[in-house]
Amino acid sequence: MDRKAVELGKQRAMELLKTAASLSLTSTRQGRAVLRVTNLTGHKLPSGYPEGRRMWVNVKFFNSSGRLLKEIGKSGNKKDTILGKAIEAPTLLDPEQTRVYECLPAISETQAKKYGKKPGKSFHFVLNDIIAKDNRIPPKGFNNSAFKEHLSAPVGAVYADGQHWDDVQFELPSGCKRIVVNLMYQSVSWEYLRFLVEENRTDDWGKRLYEGWNRTGKCEPVVIAEIEKSL
Repeated sequence: MDRKAVELGKQRAMELLKTAASLSLTSTRQGRAVLRVTNLTGHKLPSGYPEGRRMWVNVKFFNSSGRLLKEIGKSGNKKDTILGKAIEAPTLLDPEQTRVYECLPAISETQAKKYGKKPGKSFHFVLNDIIAKDNRIPPKGFNNSAFKEHLSAPVGAVYADGQHWDDVQFELPSGCKRIVVNLMYQSVSWEYLRFLVEENRTDDWGKRLYEGWNRTGKCEPVVIAEIEKSL
């Protein structure tokens, strides 16, 4: 491999990511704001292999003196284990309160019984036979019947024909005077990385993957769009 070429390719990929979406903020009424995330690509956002790939909305609320009142979609370290070793692992800390755009393949009840696995969302790609969630933002020209015909209809989200954006409503904390929003993108989540490492039992590639991930920034999420609004 040519290290310089790899770095240049990485730089071009980062530049392309920043053309994928646009953000706008409006206030519908006192104490509430609406963020619109618009897909500027020709495919679902995010696209590519679904395992571990995700995009989410990070929102910070500040008061008049610049003090952080609340944050949604925060990433940071949490206590976890890998290969029997306790570590601090970087991940999305509040996924339940965060708008996360992702596709989650899953194993059906029938498939689970057949292979002795638990039903539900799964990283066992070759065993997955259903989609548990796909709220990725459709591209311009989206048509529900056409996407359904190609087995790529949204799951767990509703988009009207022609809709290539998503609106996210936020309740503003008391005293909020400024909102800062970042649209985050991550190609490999910690959860998927750990799965790959621990499920590999035939050779040392799991260990080598973990070592490479550690040496190259642990696949930190990147900002692909941002917006700030004073109230």
